[in-house]
Amino acid sequence: MKLSRIEFHGYRRLRDTSCNVDGKVIAFIGPNEAGKSSVLTGLEWLTQAGDIPLPDKDANRYSPPGDNDAVVRARYRLEEEDREAVRALGLDLDADISDKTLTFLSFSRTRSGQLRKGIDPTILRNSKPFRVVSKSLESLRAILDATVQPLLTDGDETGFGALVDDVEQLQTDLDLENNEWPIERLNRIEASTKGLSNAAVAADLHLAVKTVEAHVTAIFTKLGLIPADREHRRVLAVLTFLRA
Repeated sequence: MKLSRIEFHGYRRLRDTSCNVDGKVIAFIGPNEAGKSSVLTGLEWLTQAGDIPLPDKDANRYSPPGDNDAVVRARYRLEEEDREAVRALGLDLDADISDKTLTFLSFSRTRSGQLRKGIDPTILRNSKPFRVVSKSLESLRAILDATVQPLLTDGDETGFGALVDDVEQLQTDLDLENNEWPIERLNRIEASTKGLSNAAVAADLHLAVKTVEAHVTAIFTKLGLIPADREHRRVLAVLTFLRA
C-alpha cells in the first residue's frame, strides 16, 4: 500500500490541515515556524506502537482537540496484494473484495492515544446471521418474561435474573446499528455460543456443579420437560424454544 493523504486537526501549528502525498515528488515549502517539521513529528507520533497520548505541548493552543478527536490521520491506497491478504482472512462480508469495494486503509490517533483503523469504502459484516439470532433471542426473551420474570424478587437467589440479564446483553451485543467491535463485545458473543456442559459452566463461573444443575433443572421444569431415559432434555429445551 502507498501513503496517499495526511490530515492534521489541532496538532501544533497545524490547526486543520490536509494534503495529498501520492505524487512522484513531495515538497513542503513555507517560512520558518510554519509547521513543516510538525508534519514529520506528527506522522512519527501516529506510527508509534501502543496507546501514546498527545503531549499537551503538542496540542494547538487556539483549537485544542478533544480526547476522542482524531488528531493525525494517514490514508493509504491499497494494492492488489493488500486485498489478497484481506481475502485470505476468510471474512464473512456483504460484498466481494475488489478495487471498487476496498480501496483505502486509514490510520488515525486520538488525543488520548487510541489508534483507530478504517477502510474506505466501508465493507459491512454479513447481517443475515445476526438477524436470525436476534429474532431467536426475541422469542427466548418472551419465554423468559412469561416463565422466569414473575418468579424474580428483589433478593433473587435463583440465578434466573442473571440469565435474563445475559439474554438482554447478547441482544445489545448483536445490534448491527453499533459499528464498534471492541474485544470485550466479541468475547461475550463467543462465550454465549459455546454450548458448554454443566461442569464447564460451573468451572467458568466458579460455581458448584450442583448449583448449575439446580438452575438448569428448574428451567426444564418450567418448560414441562420431565426426566426420561430415552430423551435428552437439553435438546428438547432447544426444540421447545424453536417452536415458541
